[in-house]
This record gives sequence, C-alpha cells and structure tokens, in this order.
Amino acid sequence: MKALVLRENGCLEQSEVDSPQISNGECLIKVEAAGVCSSDIARAFYGGAYRTPLIMGHEIVGTIREMAAGVRDFRVGDRVAVYPILACNNCSYCRDGNFQLCVKYDYFGSRRDGGFAEYLAVPETNLVKIPDNVDFDAAVLVEPAAVALHGVKKLDIQGSAKGLVFGAGPIGNLAGQWLKFAGCGEVDIVDRHASKLKIAEENGLRPVKSETNAVAELLSLSDGGYRYIVEATGSPQLIELALKVVRREGTVLLLGNISGELKLPQALVSSLLRKEIKILGTWNSRIDEWPEVLAAFGGTVRVNNLLSRKVPLSKGAATLAEMKDGKSGKAKDPLLKVILKP
Repeated sequence: MKALVLRENGCLEQSEVDSPQISNGECLIKVEAAGVCSSDIARAFYGGAYRTPLIMGHEIVGTIREMAAGVRDFRVGDRVAVYPILACNNCSYCRDGNFQLCVKYDYFGSRRDGGFAEYLAVPETNLVKIPDNVDFDAAVLVEPAAVALHGVKKLDIQGSAKGLVFGAGPIGNLAGQWLKFAGCGEVDIVDRHASKLKIAEENGLRPVKSETNAVAELLSLSDGGYRYIVEATGSPQLIELALKVVRREGTVLLLGNISGELKLPQALVSSLLRKEIKILGTWNSRIDEWPEVLAAFGGTVRVNNLLSRKVPLSKGAATLAEMKDGKSGKAKDPLLKVILKP
C-alpha cells in the first residue's frame, strides 16, 4: 500500500509499504481522509518523532473493509472515526474510562504507525461510527473538536460570563465554539492572522487582532478580566498574557502544547494567589465524548470553513513543508486544517 513515511527528521516521502494484517478484535480500515495536526509538523521537522521510520497521522476516518474474529458491533462498509489512544486497559485510569490518562498507552501516528496511509488495522474498541449526515471531510475534525470539548468541560462554565481564546487555529476556533455552546455569552478570540480571525468571526466569535502586549486592550474589552480563558497556542508569552487578563476567581485552561520555557515574574505569581486563579491542564479526549462531537457537527458546531485544503497523499510531503513555513511565521495566511486523501 502507499504511505507517507517520515524517514528521518525533515525527510518525508511517499513509499510502498506492507499492508497491515488484522488480528482478533480488529478491523481493517480503508483510510478515506486523515487530518494534519500541528503536532505532526513538530514530529516531521523539529525532532518530535519517537522513532523513524514512522507513518504519522492520528486524525483518521475511513471505511471498514475487513473484520477479524471477535468484532461484534461493526460491519464491513461502516463509516468510522479512529480514536488514536491505544490504552493498556489495566491501570486505574483505564478502568475509569479515562484512557487519555493511561500510564502505558500506545498512540496511532506517534508511537506506532498511523493514518497517512491507504489502510490501517484498528481494534474495534477504538472505532466510533460516523452519522450519515456527517461527511468524511468534516468527520476528520472529530479528534481536534473532541480535544477542545474535553478541555472546555473542565471549566464548568456557570452563567453567561465572557470567554477568551488565544489562537484561532482549528483547536482554538473549536474551543471558542464550545465555550459559547456551554454558556459563555460572548467569546473573544485573539490571533495575529486576519484570515484566521475572519473564519472565527463566521463561527460566532469576536475577533481581536492583537500581539502579545495587549493587556490593556483585553482588560478593557472584558471589563477588567475574563472569567474563562483557553490558551490554545502553547506560546509562553501568551500563557503569561492569559494569566494577566483573567479576572478574580477566573480560570485559565492550558490547551496548547507549550513551545519554549515559561518563566513567571514574582509579581504575577503573587497576583494569581491573591486573585485565587485556577489553572487547569488538559490533554486529548475521552472516547465517549466523540459521539457527542459528531452529533454537534450536524448543526451546533461549524467545521467546514476550517478545512483549508484537501490533497492526495502524493503531495503530502510538500504540503507539510508549506504548513511548517506557516507555523514558523513565514506564510502570510497560514493553512488551517489540511486533509490528506490516500
């Protein structure tokens, strides 16, 4: 089968590789689409891969082509999304259904080969059926949308207080929509790219085109501070900014993978104590949140305008290199969600 293989850091190429074999309880999935995540850019170009060679891709949707013995709840031809965490099913977190906290997990597209390929062998327990009214291209976004929802749920939003999101990429845009869905009366979203903010505005969020020195502006927009803040970029400067513009007894959710070192001034830490700020971390999602997300794609949450480009696997290497330039600031209008079509 064809696959986009990371041979070594910075070297991606389409290659012919062996098709996967399925064993008890597994299904062979024909990959219909696979989304490119910013973490894939880090793996491909910034030494973030656990190993090479590696087939990346953890935002995966497809069709069941074959089933091994032991599969009970699916049929050949079913349209499915792939939950990427392969849990150990033995630790206390797995027993509680918190597979994202598993102490000995495996992961498609990261620790093992993933979806930038024509086929993938997946345990039945990692499959979620896609509703008939959601097409494959939209369904690719179930993974990032579930990551955003999982984080927003931790905020336990009360009333109609204002929300703020840093970063108008797919995760930030989706987090902002979930904030509104959860009850925030108004949600501001900060980004330096006008093209991203335009899409966020289409999705019901209030755009704020600003840089990292925007304390006074954001405090003014929020009447002294935001109750709920989602930091979706991983920028140390923006994390610090979030901590400066959160209101008393407010909450800052750290959703983006941090890039660089974060050092907080003593005065800022003191203010966090006196203001009784809550800082929450979040990672990945629970598989039981995925049907909720897919149901919302039917109307509550807009995703189609987050899709920047659909490209064949043969153009995957060039497209990921282009996305790298966008992430590094070289592109004026960086791509949002790119889908590879094997």
